[in-house]
Amino acid sequence: MRTRAAIMWKPGRLDVRELEVEEPQPHEVVVRMAAVGVCGTDLHSYKGEWERPMPIVLGHEGAGIVEGVGDEVEGLRQGDAVVLSWAPACGDCGACRRNRPAACGPLSTAIGRGTLLGGRTGLSLNGETVYRGTATGALAERVVVAAAAALPLGNDVPLEQAALLGCAALTGVGAVLNAARPEPGFTAFVIGAGGVGQFVVQGARIAGAAAVLVVDPVAARREQALRVGATAACAPDD
Repeated sequence: MRTRAAIMWKPGRLDVRELEVEEPQPHEVVVRMAAVGVCGTDLHSYKGEWERPMPIVLGHEGAGIVEGVGDEVEGLRQGDAVVLSWAPACGDCGACRRNRPAACGPLSTAIGRGTLLGGRTGLSLNGETVYRGTATGALAERVVVAAAAALPLGNDVPLEQAALLGCAALTGVGAVLNAARPEPGFTAFVIGAGGVGQFVVQGARIAGAAAVLVVDPVAARREQALRVGATAACAPDD
């Protein structure tokens, strides 16, 4: 199987090439990507601020349509809309057994090595291994991932919006609901209303904030924050 993908050869150099993709293993699915976000993680890698093996396909927050399924996959079928999860924890390491899947050791290793959780990349170009950004490599026309990393959406969520659920939404809303765990009636102060900050605002609203105050130098971001639930927004020098 082949796919076109955006490959980073070195920091600051990225172009589109056609890659060889291994056929899905029994527990894997093929997803034709419809929308992929560009996360801060990708920018750090592109700028050379974070070390990554290369050549590498970046991108980890995306959504698409299942195009094929392995023989042992249950719960997904061709044509299903899915959002990718870049963090399919192993379920067996010490952190996972302590109910801390976000700290999964094998997943951290895979991210550092540019592979899938199982240790392979499944991508190559003219016989040379191509690595996966954040254990995913979503900046491609199609990707092969574990079925556990393809979460079903239903048909009511536009895929270009659903793509953000894979990282920005989980980070922002999760910071409020899972890390801060505030009591209803609290006041939230959000510094920075970028992609994650916008979801922090929404997480605060979900958690029952009495007031959500946002500071950001960009007027459009402040306006968006007010639309999604902030009660007040100002520039840093106001």
